Amino acid sequence: MRLEKTLMKLTPKPFRLPVKYYYHQIRNRLEKEIFYLEQLGGTHKRAIDIGANAGFYTYALSRLYDVIEVFEPQSWCTENILSYSKLSASKINAYNIGLADFHGSLNLHIPVSEGGYSQVVKGVGSLTTGLASFRNIEGEQKTMEVPVRKLDDYNFQDVSFIKIDVEGFESKVIAGASQTIMREKPILLIEIENRHLEGKSITDIFDQISEFGYEGGFLYKGRIEKLADFYTQIQAKQNHFLEDMSQQIYINNFIFKPLVES
Repeated sequence: MRLEKTLMKLTPKPFRLPVKYYYHQIRNRLEKEIFYLEQLGGTHKRAIDIGANAGFYTYALSRLYDVIEVFEPQSWCTENILSYSKLSASKINAYNIGLADFHGSLNLHIPVSEGGYSQVVKGVGSLTTGLASFRNIEGEQKTMEVPVRKLDDYNFQDVSFIKIDVEGFESKVIAGASQTIMREKPILLIEIENRHLEGKSITDIFDQISEFGYEGGFLYKGRIEKLADFYTQIQAKQNHFLEDMSQQIYINNFIFKPLVES
């Protein structure tokens, strides 16, 4: 963390996101799905990054898509993304707002912690920004009220890809994006973890997405495996991994594509 902090201090603001991206790539801290984006297909006209956090997916998408719409309620994260946008050949629009299924506000809870995935925020302290959530969390935290809207309010056109990473708030975000998903039929990449869901199971989220006419899969050993083949095992596998992290690969990112109409 000290090396990363030093790098950020020495790097001009517009270059911080690319430098941080490649630093995490060297440290093997980037999700494997981020290297598979180009193979997902789509028109590459417009992508939407919901829950952008540090902006790693935003950076990767900016090398593939013409326009990226970025949603992130933590202002210090959107500031870094906007600084990078001055360098990007793609157009990046960053919204310092959360997404939900209504127009209003919610309390965002951000864990206070030290470690390789934490970020030092000026005037706030060391936060694990990637675990910021609208659900209640345990432990020391920074809580702040943030505005929320529905993705459908924006009426985006030519959307070919949507990534969602919202720490247990997936169902609400998807409900607020239902019109966009039905109209645009984008490819979806969604982090879904049973441990973060409250009052729902991981299969409930799968079913919610399948109702739009989608089929799911996940990246395993460099190829997409069909979700249907492992549907009943995913929840058990996630729980088992958390009990004994040395036993298996943790599957928490899922790729959904619209069914081809016959």
